[in-house]
Amino acid sequence: MPRDLLPNGGVAPETKKARLEDKASPSERAAPLKKPTIPLDACLKAWAAEGPVDDFFSSATGVRGTASRSNRMKTCPRYLLLKLNRYYVTETWEPKKLDVLVDAPLTLDLSALRAPASRPPGEESLPEEEEEGLKGAPSSKAFAPDEAVVAQLVTMGFDENGCRRACAATKNAGPEAAMEWVFGHMGDADFATPYDPAPPPEADAGPDEAAITTVVALGFTRRQAEGALKACDNSA
Repeated sequence: MPRDLLPNGGVAPETKKARLEDKASPSERAAPLKKPTIPLDACLKAWAAEGPVDDFFSSATGVRGTASRSNRMKTCPRYLLLKLNRYYVTETWEPKKLDVLVDAPLTLDLSALRAPASRPPGEESLPEEEEEGLKGAPSSKAFAPDEAVVAQLVTMGFDENGCRRACAATKNAGPEAAMEWVFGHMGDADFATPYDPAPPPEADAGPDEAAITTVVALGFTRRQAEGALKACDNSA
C-alpha cells in the first residue's frame, strides 16, 4: 500500500480512544472519524513499480550488489485475490498500521500489469547454479571474490589469500560473514596458501563426518544433516 499518497506522511489518523480523551464537545466526540482513501489502482501501480533490491547475489557475476526489480503477471487468473499490506515499520523500527479505506472499482483493467510475451532486448535470465551442478560440468566462469570485502579484511591484518577463501566460502555474503569465517579458519594449514578459484576435484566428496556427527547430536537424522551441510558449504 503506497504510504506516500496518505496525508501526514502516511501516519495513521488519530484513534477513536484518543479522541474521546480529548476535551472535545459531545458533538465532536460523536462525529465519525474521517479516514483517508486510497484508490486500488494506486496500490497496483505501487506493486508493479520498479524498486531496488539490496544485497542481491548475482549468479552470473558471483558478486553481491544492488539490483532492480518489478512485478508483472505472466498469466491472468480466473479469480484474483489481493492482500493489502496495512502494517509497516517506521524509521525507528516501530510497527504501525494504516487505518485507511481502499476504493475498489466495479471493473478493473489489469492489461498494464501483464508481462510481455518476450524479454526486452539485452535482458537475459540468470544462470541456474542447481542446473550446472546436475549437469556435472563446472561453471564456465570461475568464482570471483568481492574485492571490496577482500581489501577491507586485508586492512585488518589478515592474509589476502585467506580473505579470498573467506569470500569464496561465504559466497560473497559480506564482510561480517567473511570475517567470521576467517576467525574460524585462520589456523588452517592452507589458509595463507595461494588461492585457486577453481574448485578442488574432491569438492563433491560429501559433508565432513565430524560436522555430520555434530548436527546429528542435535536430534536430526543423518540424511537431514547431510542435506543441511551440503546446502551450507559444510558449515555446522
